[in-house]
Amino acid sequence: MGARSALLDLMEQLNQGVIASDLRLPIALLVLVNAALLVAANILILVAERKKEIAVLKAIGARESEIIKMVLAEAMLVSGVGALLGFSLIRVQAFLNQWTNAVGLLSLIWMLFLDLVIILGMTLFAAILFGWIPAKKYASLSVMEVLRNE
Repeated sequence: MGARSALLDLMEQLNQGVIASDLRLPIALLVLVNAALLVAANILILVAERKKEIAVLKAIGARESEIIKMVLAEAMLVSGVGALLGFSLIRVQAFLNQWTNAVGLLSLIWMLFLDLVIILGMTLFAAILFGWIPAKKYASLSVMEVLRNE
């Protein structure tokens, strides 16, 4: 009877671990989609507030591609700084937790580096993808149209 209950307990623990690991990917994807939409909304607001500046840049000869590059650089900078701050706060806690569980320091640093590369890569990709739409929209406005509506 004791062996059977021990086996059932083990199966329950394994099932809980499988369920927990199966939920990590969908939750991570939901967080990524949420972050991407926040980036898109913030960049749209930033660009809308600078509509007049963009019109002045176009009036003095800036090309549409230069304005798009400027907006995308700003989107990447804002998103990258946000990702670095968030990553740093979370990884300090995770680093201390893993270090106290007797994981080697070198492997911890390697995991930290890989996580950082993945997070920054995904963040910058989302910033470019979702920053392109408002950048293209406002870079294609005519100078007269913007200044007339101001």
